[in-house]
Amino acid sequence: MLLGLEGTGNIIGDSYQVYCNANDVPTVGIGVTLTYHYQKFNNLGFNITSPYDKYCGTTIPVSIVDQVHMMILDEDMTAVKRVLASAGLNLNQQQIDALTILDYNAGNINGFVEAYNLYGSSDALCSNWWVSKSINKAYASALTKRRQKECQLFVHGIYDGTYS
Repeated sequence: MLLGLEGTGNIIGDSYQVYCNANDVPTVGIGVTLTYHYQKFNNLGFNITSPYDKYCGTTIPVSIVDQVHMMILDEDMTAVKRVLASAGLNLNQQQIDALTILDYNAGNINGFVEAYNLYGSSDALCSNWWVSKSINKAYASALTKRRQKECQLFVHGIYDGTYS
C-alpha cells in the first residue's frame, strides 16, 4: 500500500534515484528521507553526510534503500504498538498496519487515542480526525486522498494503495 501511495521515484537499473523537490528534503525510494534517516544508511555501510541535497540526482542501491525503509516501518510499528498498549487498546493487524502507514506518512499519530475513544472504528473517525493529518496545505488534495485510503484500511480492511 505504501508503494502505491508514495511511489518510488526514478529507478535506474538496480538503484533508486534521489529526488529533491523545492523546499523539501532529499528523498529516495518509498519516501525515505536522507535528512532524517542518514544514520540508518550509514549503519548499512552506505555513508550519507550533510549537506544532504548534494545527493539530489544520485542513485542508491534498491537493496540498501529497502532495508532502511523496513527499519523505519519497524520503528513506526513499534511506536504505534506502544501507544496502543499504554492506552489499553487491542486492535487487529489491519488497524495497526493503517496506523503504522499513517505514522510513516504523517510523522506521528498524536491525538489518535482520543479520537478513537470518541469515534471508535467508524467512518466518523476518518472524516473527523484521520484526514486532518493532512498537514502540508500545499499538498492537501493528494494528502487527503492518502489519509482517506489509510483510514479505509483501518475501518474497513480495504487495502487500496493506488494513486487514484
